[in-house]
Amino acid sequence: MDTQQKYKLIEKLVLSEDENLLSQIQQLIEGNELQFWDEMNPKLKASIKGGLEQSKAGIGVTHEDAMKVFRAKLGK
Repeated sequence: MDTQQKYKLIEKLVLSEDENLLSQIQQLIEGNELQFWDEMNPKLKASIKGGLEQSKAGIGVTHEDAMKVFRAKLGK
């Protein structure tokens, strides 16, 4: 599906007043997100959860700081 088609679909969603349709679309989208997480490799899930906990605890490097390091190494 190209970008133009996606924008047309978004427009139809925004203009729709069909609560049943909108609810079904929401469930479809949220179901895919949950299915993705449920099917994810357990080691990858644990790694993601660990990273989130580290971030909450203030452990780690911001994206901006990491990019500064890489740019310095690349000479940019």
